Amino acid sequence: MNGDTRSTLERATDDLERRLKDKIEQNTNFSGPEASARKLEHEFKFFDTNGSGAIDYQEFFAAMTHFNFVGVQQETESLFNRYDEDASGDLDYKEFAYHLFGIGGAPKMDVNSKNVVGKHDAIEI
Repeated sequence: MNGDTRSTLERATDDLERRLKDKIEQNTNFSGPEASARKLEHEFKFFDTNGSGAIDYQEFFAAMTHFNFVGVQQETESLFNRYDEDASGDLDYKEFAYHLFGIGGAPKMDVNSKNVVGKHDAIEI
């Protein structure tokens, strides 16, 4: 991927993130961060269909479709990867809330999981 494509994808991902945040805030009538956090937690639990306490990419994609974000699969995948800092393949509520609304503390990242992913990607290239 060249620099122009990457920056275009990053801008589109930023826009998708902003629109998702706006959608959650609209659904709470802009009642503030606490109301947004409650709404986000409710939505998160709804889309955690297997009750694992985390959502995987398929559950995240279903949530984005529910919020009417269709035709933006590449941006949705990029946003999921942005939030999945530990490269575990799923997002827990804390990761999601922190990245979307700055709620709670920064998620703890396992530095080794990123290194393993980086090594794996390097092998495939």
